[in-house]
Amino acid sequence: MSILAGTESNAYTPRELFASDAQVVTNAHIFATGLTLVVNSVVAFSLSNQLIEWVPGAADATGVAIGITCEALDTSAGVAVNPIYEGGYFNTDAINWPAAATAAEKMTAFAGSNIHHRALA
Repeated sequence: MSILAGTESNAYTPRELFASDAQVVTNAHIFATGLTLVVNSVVAFSLSNQLIEWVPGAADATGVAIGITCEALDTSAGVAVNPIYEGGYFNTDAINWPAAATAAEKMTAFAGSNIHHRALA
C-alpha cells in the first residue's frame, strides 16, 4: 500500500454476493429484540414468529433458514423491521454463516426455499 497525495493505491474489493443474474427477491420482516447481526447473516423464524439468527441443527423453526439479511442490524433498542433476501442465487463464501454451522448444514440450510447458493470459482 502506498499513499501519494492523499490517495491510496490499493483498493478494497468486497466478495461478490450474487452467484448468477437470476432475479433477487427481498421482503421486509420483523426482527426480534436483542440482536446484532452483520450484513448477509442467515436468519430463521423464532417461536414467536420474529426473525433471529439461524440456529443450525435446531429441531424447531429456528433451525430452518429462510433468508439472508440485506444489511447489518442492531435491535438492542427493540424489535425492528428490516429487509432480507428471500430468493436468488448467492455466493456461499459471501454469506455470514453462524460459527456453529457445519459444511453439511450449510449445504442443506435453505432446502425448500427460493435461496440457492454455490461457491464461485
